[in-house]
Amino acid sequence: MADRKSNSNDAQGQSHWPNAFLSPQTFAAGPQMMMEGARFWARRLHAYADWMETVAQCTTPTQLVEAQSRFFARTQEDYATETATVAQILGKDKPMNVAAK
Repeated sequence: MADRKSNSNDAQGQSHWPNAFLSPQTFAAGPQMMMEGARFWARRLHAYADWMETVAQCTTPTQLVEAQSRFFARTQEDYATETATVAQILGKDKPMNVAAK
């Protein structure tokens, strides 16, 4: 029976998988992602509160539709911006080089 770990070991039997998870870039991304996630959700929760306040002040269906439209546009912009921010943190903001080496 083949050793299942042999595929991830070098010639001396040393495993390299922890290095990928403990690289400086990966290690730094964890706290950055947590901070960015907290900031993003704080902004979104604030936007939800603003939206509820705006909806509560609507007196016509037209005002309600306009408030909804602004809220959804802001939501879309926020998520697009956050996607770019997360990609930057993860280093995925650069085009992938898929050419054979």
